[in-house]
Amino acid sequence: MNQVYILYICLCLLAITIVGIYFGFSAPVFIVLLILTIIFGLILFSSMLYSLIRIIKEQKMYVPYVPTRTSTVKAMIDLAKIQEGDNVYDLGCGDGRIVIEASKIKNTKCIGIEWRKDVYFMAKISNFLKKGNAVIKNGDMYKLDISDADVIFTYLLTNAMDRIEEKIINECKDGTVVVSHGFQFKTLDLIEEVHVDRTTIRKYKLNKKI
Repeated sequence: MNQVYILYICLCLLAITIVGIYFGFSAPVFIVLLILTIIFGLILFSSMLYSLIRIIKEQKMYVPYVPTRTSTVKAMIDLAKIQEGDNVYDLGCGDGRIVIEASKIKNTKCIGIEWRKDVYFMAKISNFLKKGNAVIKNGDMYKLDISDADVIFTYLLTNAMDRIEEKIINECKDGTVVVSHGFQFKTLDLIEEVHVDRTTIRKYKLNKKI
């Protein structure tokens, strides 16, 4: 069962249990709800532990969730110079703050992908509360089709940057803009650097012309 669905069930059962305490559900009903909450909680924990072990075994190059400051988000979007109609991707979108903000630009198609289900869940909620138009996906950023990308945002570690750079070069079209928070690409053409919040954001462009 999908971990997000299990989380939904756990939250619903917990909410019902709290309501039951307030309204004075009978002891048998309360015990059943509590047992179900514990069971689904254990299922969720086991599922997440299994996913973590599988990731470690497969040596996938994922990165930890580190939120980007609001001022840096604004600077990255300004640096990208997103145009109306652009396809925008955030690879490893975290709680979605960059791709959600970018989705407010008229007629853009903005997609964020996040591998951690708990953080993905946060991004979905944030997208709803902030009235964003982003599409938030839970999955593997290395397997996502980004061939139609006009703009790509990244905030990754060095090993992940190398793998993502190879993916961008192989899949994306000439002229694709890539904006990176903190870490550098080795091959893409560096267009501009901006220093903000004691970090550096860099704008690259894919140049396939010989």
